[in-house]
Amino acid sequence: MRRICVLALPFVVLTSVPVSAQTSVCTVPAPQFQIKKADIFNEQQEQWLGDAQAAQLEAEYTLLPEKETAELTRIGNKLLAQLPPSAIKFTFKVYLDEEVNAFSIAGGHVYVSRKLISDAHNEDEIAGVLAHEVGHIYSHAMTEGETRELKALLKVTSLTDRRDVEDKQQLLINAPWKAGGAESRDEAENAELAADAIALYAMTRAGYAPNALAENLDRITDTKGHTGLFLKILSGESTEIVDRIRAAHKMVNGLSAECKAATPGKSASFAEFQQKLRTQVPSWVIDPTPGLTSFTLDPPMRPAIDRIRFSPDGNFILAQNNASVHVLSRAPLKLLFTIDAPGAEGAHYSPDSRRVSFAYPDRRVESWDIVAQKRESAHDLIDYKGCLESALAPDGRTFVCMKFEGEGVGLTLLDVETEKPFYVNKKFNEFPAWGNDAEIVFSADGGVLLALVGGRSFAYDLTQRHEIAMHGDLSSMIASKVTFVGSSKVAFECGNGKAQSNGAMIYTMCLDSFPGGDKLGKFPIGDQWVRGISQGDQVLVGPAGDNAAILIDPATGTIQRAFRLPQIDLYGPALASESAKGGVALKEAGAANPVTVDLPIGPLRTLAAGDFSGDGKFLAYSHSSRGTLWDLEQHKQVSLLRPFSGMRFDDQDRARLHLITSFQKPGANLTLDAHTGAQTPGANFV
Repeated sequence: MRRICVLALPFVVLTSVPVSAQTSVCTVPAPQFQIKKADIFNEQQEQWLGDAQAAQLEAEYTLLPEKETAELTRIGNKLLAQLPPSAIKFTFKVYLDEEVNAFSIAGGHVYVSRKLISDAHNEDEIAGVLAHEVGHIYSHAMTEGETRELKALLKVTSLTDRRDVEDKQQLLINAPWKAGGAESRDEAENAELAADAIALYAMTRAGYAPNALAENLDRITDTKGHTGLFLKILSGESTEIVDRIRAAHKMVNGLSAECKAATPGKSASFAEFQQKLRTQVPSWVIDPTPGLTSFTLDPPMRPAIDRIRFSPDGNFILAQNNASVHVLSRAPLKLLFTIDAPGAEGAHYSPDSRRVSFAYPDRRVESWDIVAQKRESAHDLIDYKGCLESALAPDGRTFVCMKFEGEGVGLTLLDVETEKPFYVNKKFNEFPAWGNDAEIVFSADGGVLLALVGGRSFAYDLTQRHEIAMHGDLSSMIASKVTFVGSSKVAFECGNGKAQSNGAMIYTMCLDSFPGGDKLGKFPIGDQWVRGISQGDQVLVGPAGDNAAILIDPATGTIQRAFRLPQIDLYGPALASESAKGGVALKEAGAANPVTVDLPIGPLRTLAAGDFSGDGKFLAYSHSSRGTLWDLEQHKQVSLLRPFSGMRFDDQDRARLHLITSFQKPGANLTLDAHTGAQTPGANFV
């Protein structure tokens, strides 16, 4: 894979070509389309190489379906029409990621992040990015680099058919590194130079504003040499680009006034495409293969619930899995509506219990009105450097981002509605004494933020938007085991841990008033998680012995209740939890038994392990919280299991399962007879 380093920037002009798309007096210098270096690949072999690389690479990304990226292909083809004919088959794909980035590989494969398209100020910026990546491919920079590495590492100087190309590519991946395989600084500079020269040529001839390329880089890097955008190639590395920006401006300034007169804009189709990517959650569900029959398994396999919370007023319950957010009423317990939210982070009720808000890992934020049962707003927050730790406040109005700044960590609070920061402290903790561990927590009512890095803690009133002065030990809490207890107390790790005779560590947790810092109590905790509940003066701690969680009075350390599942929440004496069938169970105070409600059948997004038996009669499947074995002929469940991370069927339809550590039980091997359901335990493991 290529390593890019860009610093120097002259380019070779061969001829001048009129731009008929604009005006007959606008001429564009034609660039050098290929750097004259050794290249053992012809275009067919380059296509094979790129296709092999794409097969490996695309398995690591979530790509949008081709039908949803036609607009990107339209822009790419418009650029290609300005360049000399090529046998390379170009494809332009959108991948889902939080980075603002694009890259290309051999064989015409160009990849653009959804975030980059969302951030673009106009279509011309996207054209500039695509043109740059096309430039890398047109100049054959990838195959020239591959040629150099094949010769230096494998002493290969020629290639034949497709299989030979693919075999050599695999050998190259596994080859030990040797001197001479790396791209020199000058070679890297020339490769970037050639790509930019081709980009400027193609986009100007296509009628796009030539200055869009440099302006895009200017904005993203703030002309301070920050890393980012489409300099990250397959290795994931990036370089300073100040000199490249300067050279790009110089190239544009060298064009005629007629060429520079083009102004950036958005076609109607691009505006619609961009808006859709900004506001709609792309579907990752694959359409069924035509001609296949379907049937319902009994009972159906539902995604595991990862989060359950009461609303601040106690009238609603939220149940979230890795595909959906379900909103339920409490009295009576009833499903109100479901939000498709694949991969969304933890959802919250707003402090007034009128909205549900959540963010995706790529910082797209949605808020939903509970009464109207529809989305109220959607925003796509852009950050070019990424966050060390981030979180959306329960009110859906504030997004918290902690990021590396030099040797320390900075803190930024963004207003979701305007998508702009309103609080920035780049020196939040310049030299974290306890490392760069970071934590963000919110009070039970959602009105207060606590941000911690190392031994620096910060409190902020999210309603009035001002800092809150904390006293006592609260001002120097470390980023470890911190939670609000209600909205007026904080439980946090205090003091050093003590090793026990069995090797386990015991830590002391302090309970202090907030923000006064008055000492209210202490309790011990091991290597466990701790979190507050929606209403009450207790905290949940887990796992604990044979229990997934226990309810503790943090003032005394008294254990009040124990639970078999960690997906629980309490509102006073009322307990909400996941039911045995993957739905929601609610046990009110004084009730003999819980009330349950099933949740809609949804797609199973995360597969931990699974396989069909050799005769196709049985299916074993596991996700993060449970596994199951089905008889596909009878459409019935044979067995409900703990989650497993690996499995195989033998020729007798016996499933050999590798159960993971879960439900307070160690990992274990298990043999399960699919015909009888009989289980034969194997060895335990840690």
